[in-house]
Amino acid sequence: MLFRSLHSGEGPIWAVEWRGTLIAWANDAVSGLRPLLTQEGTDKWRRQGVRIYDTSSSQRITYISRAEDSPRADLFKCTLHWQDDRTLLIAWADLIKVAVVKSREGKRGQLGVGPAATELFVEVASIFQVDCMISGIAPHGDSYLILAYHTEETFDNEATENRDEQRRKAGSRPELRVISKDGEELSSDALSLRNYDRFQCRDYSLCPAPTDDSFYVISPQDIVVAKPRDETDHIAWLIEQRMYEKALEALESSGLTGLDGFDITEVGKKIGRAHV
Repeated sequence: MLFRSLHSGEGPIWAVEWRGTLIAWANDAVSGLRPLLTQEGTDKWRRQGVRIYDTSSSQRITYISRAEDSPRADLFKCTLHWQDDRTLLIAWADLIKVAVVKSREGKRGQLGVGPAATELFVEVASIFQVDCMISGIAPHGDSYLILAYHTEETFDNEATENRDEQRRKAGSRPELRVISKDGEELSSDALSLRNYDRFQCRDYSLCPAPTDDSFYVISPQDIVVAKPRDETDHIAWLIEQRMYEKALEALESSGLTGLDGFDITEVGKKIGRAHV
């Protein structure tokens, strides 16, 4: 068996995803850019971000940088997921990037000095920010499913012995959220996980099931299976969130009334009271 190093010398690699001929990974130990003295005595830059490698050409085809104002990378790790053979979802802290791998004519073909071979390049199709930290991301129909984690305060001194600071650093209950492709929240569910107050954003992960539309939420002490909501669940969530106008629209279009536990008249009254 032969071994070949694709990347080294720029900090620990915590996230790796392989799809077809493309391998994506993220290194997260170096803050910003700083010079590094190599064995040859020359300077190079240690960069914190995501790289994609094409095994068919044995070349790295892109580097996607991490936002300079991001919080500590060791506490809020990058998560990667290939939506399809050419689309990579990148979630790091509270930022989501959608990277698309495309083809173009190679430089030798453009100069007319060789065959018109194609080469791969990457275009970041969209970037948006959410109001939470992200422990995991996956496609969900025409939307995205994220494992969301709320942080109220952060402290530079993680080894503090101050009891007040320690109490404020208790873990939050993670949530599963469905968001649109521009970051709008469509639904959310708080998860009942054992001892969640002991864990942080980096301790959770989200894994799509290989055979159906289910997802696995993994914590240090639990594995929870999450399945998609049906229309009844969605309407109940809209009412719970006091989004009565959207609930009424969904109720009227679904035909779920009476025996399904929904009353159009009552929802209409709630809309009226909300505007008083």
